[in-house]
Amino acid sequence: MLERAKIENRVDDTEEVIENRFQEYREKTVPVANFYKEKGIYYPIDGMGGMDNVFDQLTSAIEKTHEESKKNFIIMGAPGAGKGTQCKRLAEKYGLVFVPTGSMIRDEIESGSLLGQHAVSYIEKGDIVPDEIAIKLIERRLKEHPNAKGFIFKGFPRTIVQAYILDGLLLKHNSKTTTVINLEVPTLESIRRLSKRGKTFNKRPYDKDTDIIIRRLERHETFTSKVVDFYERQGKHNEIDGTDSEDLVFAKMCKIFDKHMI
Repeated sequence: MLERAKIENRVDDTEEVIENRFQEYREKTVPVANFYKEKGIYYPIDGMGGMDNVFDQLTSAIEKTHEESKKNFIIMGAPGAGKGTQCKRLAEKYGLVFVPTGSMIRDEIESGSLLGQHAVSYIEKGDIVPDEIAIKLIERRLKEHPNAKGFIFKGFPRTIVQAYILDGLLLKHNSKTTTVINLEVPTLESIRRLSKRGKTFNKRPYDKDTDIIIRRLERHETFTSKVVDFYERQGKHNEIDGTDSEDLVFAKMCKIFDKHMI
């Protein structure tokens, strides 16, 4: 810094000022480095090498963090939009962990757990279950897969509050939402698909009642528009026509995944 003062005539490169700046660094900046060390996202670089050597070290560290960063996708869409089918295919293709909140809640109900007992009355009416139930299940899934390349979330978030909650959960795991895909399907098509599913082995408790189907679609419309706006403001929202064939929808979704999985 003293040598720099001779070349650039900088008034802040005197010995007294330099010492004060180092004192500030020791007291205020070093604790910041320790904060990131504790989070496991600190990369020390030897600054004593030549410029090219230091640059190579920085580049290597950046590439490493890029490789280690999880890719988290949220798949949205009205009930009957085909989210579950597509999510399973995408999770298998890209080696991601599928987090189907609705299925996880149904598993809890079938097992008779306390969470399941709490959720059953909401599910039967087609209502959104209390946030604390979904949060516990999602956090459990995240903890079960600490080395996952990333996650695909379906069924959560459905409200703007849940969107903020998910951001917080991912932040706790040093991660964030990568992008969001919304499968757009007209209301009448959703009703047709859900009614048809209600006659199959894969039927849900709420598929057999048209009134409950309509109730679910109305609730989806009421709450989800705000979630879409939330992600649109972040530049993370993608819209796909969910009425196309299953394979065509999958191909379109893969194009979006490919951009982020590089």
